[in-house]
Amino acid sequence: MIIILLLIIILLLIILLILIILSTVIYYSLNKLFRRKNESQINELNFSIVVAARNEENNLSFLVDALLKLNYPSHKYEIILINDHSADNTLKLMNELALQSINVKTLNLDEHDDKGKKAALTKGIANAKHEYIMITDADCLPNDNWLCAFAKVFAEGNDFAFGISPYIKTIGFINSLTRFENLKSHLLTFGAANLGLPYSASARNFGFKKSSFEKIFGYTNTKETIGGDDDLLIREAVKNKMKIGLVTSEDAFVYTHSKENFRDYLAQKARHTSTSLHYHLKHKILLGIWHISNIAVLLSILLFHFSEIFLLPTLVKFILDSLLVNNFSRQFGYKFNLLQFLYLNIIYEFLIVLNFFSAKKYSNKWS
Repeated sequence: MIIILLLIIILLLIILLILIILSTVIYYSLNKLFRRKNESQINELNFSIVVAARNEENNLSFLVDALLKLNYPSHKYEIILINDHSADNTLKLMNELALQSINVKTLNLDEHDDKGKKAALTKGIANAKHEYIMITDADCLPNDNWLCAFAKVFAEGNDFAFGISPYIKTIGFINSLTRFENLKSHLLTFGAANLGLPYSASARNFGFKKSSFEKIFGYTNTKETIGGDDDLLIREAVKNKMKIGLVTSEDAFVYTHSKENFRDYLAQKARHTSTSLHYHLKHKILLGIWHISNIAVLLSILLFHFSEIFLLPTLVKFILDSLLVNNFSRQFGYKFNLLQFLYLNIIYEFLIVLNFFSAKKYSNKWS
């Protein structure tokens, strides 16, 4: 028994060391990223904002209103709305919005077109008249300097770029959980990307050069899942050695609402996580090491009754997590108190496992 406990202790210490190294690397990567300041404003690029919408009659007006109020010359961007086989009044609303502004134009996927967001986006991009494409969702709200911030990053020679996408704070456990999960995802995504390992992005706050999109054959090589219009497109960009920029300005946040119940939250996470099953092998290995290390260290506290030393890995994990969350949550549009941090951090780790197995079922069903 003593030998077994000794071996477990050695293994946990090795895992803890790995976790400390990875957490430190992420911390310094994010610190370097957010210390980078460039206040210049660029509004010389022309943009086509492409929005695919399905059954979004309750959200679309708010998005278009926000887009028309962007702090950017109105003649330098267009808004393309594509209806993806909606069963409500989305198409009718789109046409009404197009009549109200010359910046807005609409497209419709007919019965002969493929269904799905990728098909809608492909049609929108094909009809875009400008080189720089911005993607967001119909239920989102971008901040005023969205295009200014992306114009600055594209002017640096980037082919693709993505920004920060917080969830709007409301009341309730699901909202808190969604926002915390989104923060943890952003910490990893931006930390890795700043190290030259981009693997994920959010389609709510995403842009690219049309010529670069065409060079990688658009979404042709991203059909492993029904989703992946962001992550798998980033994967193809990485394969083709394209330059990917990060937009960290708070003025360029794109907000959206969280799901209202646990069932919808799990379905959303299953859809998102299913895409990760098709990442580059090196990214899957790194993410696997990160998540397994976190879960193993967290569970070490269950062996506390054998020896007090098993408390150490869990305590160190919470210290590492608190350093990341406390130092960078504001930069990603969030704020959590100590109690929220403690219980959401525990729940988050176990949901990683649940979401992984849910994603495999989701992927098999829908891919």
